[in-house]
Amino acid sequence: GINVAASGATVNVGAGTYIEDILVNKTLVLDGAGVGVSTISGAIGGDVATVRITGNDVEVRDFTITREGNNVGQWNDPGLNSAGVAIQGQAVTGALIHDNQIVGNRTAIDINNSNGHTIRNNVVENNHTRLFFRNQTDGLVVTENAIVNNRTVGVLFLDASGGANVPVQQALGSVFFNNNISGNWYGQIADRQAGGGRKPPRHALGR
Repeated sequence: GINVAASGATVNVGAGTYIEDILVNKTLVLDGAGVGVSTISGAIGGDVATVRITGNDVEVRDFTITREGNNVGQWNDPGLNSAGVAIQGQAVTGALIHDNQIVGNRTAIDINNSNGHTIRNNVVENNHTRLFFRNQTDGLVVTENAIVNNRTVGVLFLDASGGANVPVQQALGSVFFNNNISGNWYGQIADRQAGGGRKPPRHALGR
């Protein structure tokens, strides 16, 4: 559906479990039939992300996003997907991720050196890592999410520059409000951006 859709279209996804990795490389709306109704489950041995966004102004809504291999026998399989949703690079902006359940991934949402995205009204639970922000992640809006019961930190800002601050390690103008960030085992919010000159997001508080 994504491959044949024109830029700006809406791809309506019916009920079912889709075992595949999704590349959204153009502006469109990816619209599921509802949490627990439309499930995207990342295949073992494919891309490391179940939903990879490389187009601008992409909207992903009303899905359960997970991965295959969430069982004791396959837990250490090197082919398992890492991220539920991955957005990387300064060329990508304007993503809207909302009204999804993101569960059973190593990292729920991984934004790396990319700005201007909105994460709203998702349930992010029972992942290893949760919301993972690396390098420059300016202008993010993270609101009305339940970021709960993950195995490490609820929200992690990580220095991916090795302390060099290149690219600049910051989340300038990013705002977090009306989120439930609780029950995460290591802690709720951690800033590990060691690079100089960084500015943390405003109102990075859970409810």
